[in-house]
Amino acid sequence: MAARTAASLTPRRRILGLAIRHVPAVARSLRGTPAAGTRVVRRSAGEQGLPLDIVVWTPPGHDRSATGSPVLVVLARHDGDWLPSTLAKDLRAVVVAMAPDDDAQALAGLSWIASHAAGWNGTPERLGILGDGPGADRALRITALARDGDGPAVLRLVLVSPSGDVPSAGSADRQGHGRDRLPDALVHVGAADPRIDHVVEGVAALKAAGTTARLIRIPRAEQGWLAYPAADPALARRSLDEIVAYLRRGLTEERAFGVGPA
Repeated sequence: MAARTAASLTPRRRILGLAIRHVPAVARSLRGTPAAGTRVVRRSAGEQGLPLDIVVWTPPGHDRSATGSPVLVVLARHDGDWLPSTLAKDLRAVVVAMAPDDDAQALAGLSWIASHAAGWNGTPERLGILGDGPGADRALRITALARDGDGPAVLRLVLVSPSGDVPSAGSADRQGHGRDRLPDALVHVGAADPRIDHVVEGVAALKAAGTTARLIRIPRAEQGWLAYPAADPALARRSLDEIVAYLRRGLTEERAFGVGPA
């Protein structure tokens, strides 16, 4: 695994990775800037029963829209505004970012967002989730929990840099377990991620259970290309464009997503 990482990452990427982990000022400078024209509302836990802090991004001209927009929930620990704002602008969607402490809080947040989506001119029947890093694993878990607990129906799932862990095949009788009836999923993993073999196995397990899933390997990357887009703007843009195209087909155009071999 270490050999793959060393061979796949350029010297510049390795140096930037070290700087991001150890020099906070460098990390902040690489988070990117919000997409032009987007609007943001930050809401605190406790407002109208909101279980955690959220950040709501809407695209330019959203207030003048005559129809409901898709709703995308973003689970990520990083503080950058580039990812959710650019998703809102490019997808023409209501994008809600949150960083829950645990699965119960995440599921409560997802339910709250779905029930209040109309207030942002969003359509909860066109709901997707994107998770990055640990948020990817949580996104998969709460999608399964929502499926089993009469929670919001998630139409599309995007997992960026997941660990590869998937619900247990032999525990379908327990809430949040079982791999069946999961939504279509797009998985992005860095070609230099040391967990890539486990991610490949996890995607294969989802497919074997009937989930439509596509795995894309991001070249010259380990993790964090969407959290720190200024480190490699072209790479971040390529990944995001693929994500937007996938979500647009699934949430906006309402067409089946054709999936090729991973």
